[in-house]
Amino acid sequence: MEPSKLYAVCDYIILFMEEEGLFLNVVKLQRLLYIAHAWHLAFHSHTPLLSEGFEAWKFGPVNRTIHNRFRGRSSFYSPITIADRWFSDPAEPLTILSVSEREHLDNILNIYGDMTTLELEEMLQHEDPWRLARVGLSPEETSSRDIPDEVIYAYYKRVSQI
Repeated sequence: MEPSKLYAVCDYIILFMEEEGLFLNVVKLQRLLYIAHAWHLAFHSHTPLLSEGFEAWKFGPVNRTIHNRFRGRSSFYSPITIADRWFSDPAEPLTILSVSEREHLDNILNIYGDMTTLELEEMLQHEDPWRLARVGLSPEETSSRDIPDEVIYAYYKRVSQI
């Protein structure tokens, strides 16, 4: 995947959260990225929002590229601000993301954006994709196991029909 798409989605989330006055840190960004990707698979005929996947880390799904991007921070729980954007021009993500993708992100962020980091973590840790990827691991065990898009799609598609 070209990182510009992933970074455009991240910047879009950062700008949305800043404009809405909602708190964002690296962990919450990771969770929102995963949720946006998961629902995109379910609502857009198995089409991924991001071609780069997620791993089943001990506290929830993680995109390694985004983890590496923010690795030097003193804490993954410290706030993300406009200064943390990848693109210097705030209009740049709008040229990379389609109208449909931006509308999808708006919908996801309007639903999940005001949840706390802990609420998002707890929610995702009870969902099948993350749990299945961690079968056989203790709760404290680290992991870089992939969470397959097929499993994410099947779960979110099923949940969307309830």
